[in-house]
Amino acid sequence: MYKDFNHIKNVSEDGSSATMLLNKRIGNAYDASGNCVEYGIQGDQFANEMLYLKAVCQVNTIEVEINSVGGDVTNDGYNIVAAIIKHKANTTVTGLAASMAGLCAIAGEKRSIVDYGSIMCHPVAGGDGDDKILSIIQDSLKTLYINRTRMSAETVDGLFSKETWYSNSKKADYSLQDAVDCGIVDEIISSGKNLKALNGASRNVYALSNLYNNLNPTRMINLKKVLNVKNDLSDEKTEQVAIDTIETLKSEKLAAEKLVANLEAKLDAYEREKEKEKNAHATLAVENALKAGKFKTDEKADMLVLAKTNLTAFNKLVASAPSYKESVKIPFGGGVENAAEDRNNWTAVDWSKKDPEGLRNKLRENPDFYNTLKK
Repeated sequence: MYKDFNHIKNVSEDGSSATMLLNKRIGNAYDASGNCVEYGIQGDQFANEMLYLKAVCQVNTIEVEINSVGGDVTNDGYNIVAAIIKHKANTTVTGLAASMAGLCAIAGEKRSIVDYGSIMCHPVAGGDGDDKILSIIQDSLKTLYINRTRMSAETVDGLFSKETWYSNSKKADYSLQDAVDCGIVDEIISSGKNLKALNGASRNVYALSNLYNNLNPTRMINLKKVLNVKNDLSDEKTEQVAIDTIETLKSEKLAAEKLVANLEAKLDAYEREKEKEKNAHATLAVENALKAGKFKTDEKADMLVLAKTNLTAFNKLVASAPSYKESVKIPFGGGVENAAEDRNNWTAVDWSKKDPEGLRNKLRENPDFYNTLKK
């Protein structure tokens, strides 16, 4: 039934789940003459197949396996990301998720990566080289990272300032555990086969069932030790004891998973409340500074950005800045002495007294400008 599709590779027998592969370049590649040199994944086709699984096949869970060097953002990448988010598909990086493929990975509802996998992001390039367009596209990709991870805007800016790798390689910028900690992925899938890959009740269930499958059916000495059974048991009774024990372990595992989920929910709520409190403090500081005449009303939005980014720097700036009623504006080119003065040696107080308008312009361009000034 599904053989004519390019990306749907498996649908479970009961129709509840399906697997899709994102395992090629995203979009086509063209040479300098405009000739297609490599056919890649078409974003609209990928999105349509996912929609078919949800709308026609009524599939509950879609797993997207990713191994791609990335590719086109606007024509194909956005379509794939939007489809994954809309249908709450899970994503697993099975090798490399570079560039736009990494964005597809973080779009997943539940995100996983194999322990030998890698995720890479880098500054946006291509097109006609229009800086304005490239900046708009890059900002949109940063928004995805900010909204779907636990990283701040400042951290995300750093990721996109250069080629950045998450991998277990010693040459990578960050480890896969770092990717888990900052919310890029939820879990790392082990490629090993030993029992250490299992944990808690799962390991106990596995060990118990393996022991039972290799029992001496007449004496069952090992099983009785595990189950703490003193009297001799018949095969039938021993089997029931084993089943009851396994069911108990399963219940304990389920209870532990619910506890972890509850703790994670509380942690998320705490972080949201903490961010809300931080923004409230920043807003109050800006309102007080505005009332004190430290800046103009039309500059409030810029001051709010600075306060939310670095409240300490904002408070220092406000403390050193005169009110508008007392300040005297010194225009650029006002005299030979002013024109010859080296502004690179100005402190925050110098800027506030000699050129407050220039300082405000600097802060609009770079909210972190205050921290670069000499103290």
